[in-house]
Amino acid sequence: MSTPSPWLLLSGTGMVLVAVIGVIIATRSSRSMWRPLAIGACAWVVAVLLKVIWAVPTNAIVRQRLLRVAGESLGKPLYWAYIGLLTGVFECGITLLFIARSKLRDADWERSFAFGMGFGAIEAFVLGFVSLLAMAAVLLFHNFLPPETQARVARDFAGRAEFLPLVLPIFERAATLFIHIFSCVAIIYGFRTRRILIWFALAFVYKSAVDGVAAWGIEVLKARESVAALTKLELLMLPFAIAGLIGLILLHKRMEIRVVSPV
Repeated sequence: MSTPSPWLLLSGTGMVLVAVIGVIIATRSSRSMWRPLAIGACAWVVAVLLKVIWAVPTNAIVRQRLLRVAGESLGKPLYWAYIGLLTGVFECGITLLFIARSKLRDADWERSFAFGMGFGAIEAFVLGFVSLLAMAAVLLFHNFLPPETQARVARDFAGRAEFLPLVLPIFERAATLFIHIFSCVAIIYGFRTRRILIWFALAFVYKSAVDGVAAWGIEVLKARESVAALTKLELLMLPFAIAGLIGLILLHKRMEIRVVSPV
């Protein structure tokens, strides 16, 4: 039975490179950017850890009860919305707390960008590193696995050495950076303008919508089961990334001007 292709390492390597390049961009202007970058990374770790602690024991229960009370036609959309709201509550909520408890409340554009990059880059790095470890284990220990396990590996990874499924995760991580950075910068901008409720609400709705659509795509499109379905989901995510990029451009222009009072 043939050994899986080394090209399986491409996805993980690419995701790690997305993180590394992002960090280089965020810190190129000054060494002082490492502090907000690190705070952003810590915020992501805390947010994801708390979300996992909450979601693992409760998601199945929430889904069952929603389906029982609202029926399948309404219960499923409510559950997808719930999954999105978890992201808004934990990721945006923890971001808010980290910013409120630090000097980032009055951060300029560069520090705001570095904070957001830290939040997004650590996610890309962790996902890429985990992918690299998993694929490296498959390649290194394939010949030592029992025949039935080798057959399962061959089935699970059949076709994954093709170009498109290997590069999609890389583009997805790059696009997600814009989503994370915009959400973080928007919250900081809310503090600077003393309009935190408006800008936090915008970031909250934006991120909740992203993960709500992702939850829908994973279940309805079965995005994890075929390249075509995954491509469709990534195309649906693209407008969110573009919106984040446009939002960053607009916030960059606003944050270049010292904010003294609400407009």
